[in-house]
Amino acid sequence: MCIELLTVEEAASFLRLRPQTLARWRVEGSGPAFVRVGGRVLYERAELERFVSAGRRRSTTDGARGWSACDGGPESPPPAASDPRGPASSSVRSKVASANVPDPLDDRA
Repeated sequence: MCIELLTVEEAASFLRLRPQTLARWRVEGSGPAFVRVGGRVLYERAELERFVSAGRRRSTTDGARGWSACDGGPESPPPAASDPRGPASSSVRSKVASANVPDPLDDRA
């Protein structure tokens, strides 16, 4: 069995992404699994192919986003349940509230 290992640049090219996207995914714990060999980050071609296949959809409403834990990988956490607009809007709202400015995201305004 021969395992084909790709550099970050080669993996990014394979996925048609920027290397910085793969770096961010590594920090976040999302994206395809990677290995470290002698301090270098490498990706198995077969793992990249599995990652792509896991994201295959027939429509925009077909299944969950990304690579799920059922497929052996991490999945992005859903937006915070307390705010249906997600975590970004809640941080904006807290900043607006602390500035005593009307909340532009408040539907009641």
